Amino acid sequence: MEDRGWRKENGGSSPLIIHTECSKGWGGQEIRILEELRGMRQYGLSTALAAPKESQIFQRAEAEGFAVWSVKFASNADISSFVSLLRLIGRLHPAVVNTHSSKDSWIAGSAARMMKVPLVIRTRHVSTPIGSTFSYRHFPHLILTTSAAIRENLMQQGLDGRRIIPVPTGIDLKRFRFSAENRHRIRKHFSLSEKDILVGNICVLRSWKGLDFFIETAAKMADHFKFILIGDGPQKERLQDKARQAGLEDRLFFTGHQENVERFFSALDIFFFTSYASEG
Repeated sequence: MEDRGWRKENGGSSPLIIHTECSKGWGGQEIRILEELRGMRQYGLSTALAAPKESQIFQRAEAEGFAVWSVKFASNADISSFVSLLRLIGRLHPAVVNTHSSKDSWIAGSAARMMKVPLVIRTRHVSTPIGSTFSYRHFPHLILTTSAAIRENLMQQGLDGRRIIPVPTGIDLKRFRFSAENRHRIRKHFSLSEKDILVGNICVLRSWKGLDFFIETAAKMADHFKFILIGDGPQKERLQDKARQAGLEDRLFFTGHQENVERFFSALDIFFFTSYASEG
């Protein structure tokens, strides 16, 4: 792990904020972390990321010129990652360490506390109950949640609400402004008429996104209702098989992963949100 990238970009002149993330996938949580890195840099703050080198967020952050350090975060008790974080923190003396998932919160949170980092933050992104409150009680000085509901969940599990601050994910209104041009282009691409009603969902294709219900609903609707799933994920092939078995080849479209999802919002008539767990 090298600190030259951060020092070259920032001159080592402003307090450093290190984010950590053990996830290797790409979804709402990882997108929010990268957006936070971008926003902090925009306001002149020094930011960096510690994550597995093969993870999507590591590769994307590195491509955008952020200082990144490869840390495996193989488990909650990964000694080699813990030692790596101790050395990294000892070299860079960050003002803030912000952890995001379970494995990196145990490792980076405990290392940051041991090295007396002035502010250790844990961000909780999902609404599922936590398995243990230990890492929340003993490592972070402050807990951020992506919704007020998650804050309430943590308080119900015995955590002190005075240390928990909800910070909902921001939306760039300019980016998601309706575009007649995008609507026309997308609908033309899928051969939709003006009479067709396009119903869609934009998400990672995971089990808790409720997409079986999405497909079952599509199968019961009239032919002028068309459906579209924008995203990729571990359930994609199974869901495509389910759609074929339901006879939806001509009425349900799978786009795969899309970077510019705002284009698809303009094309939709109905956004069909079907998630039933683990949302922020």
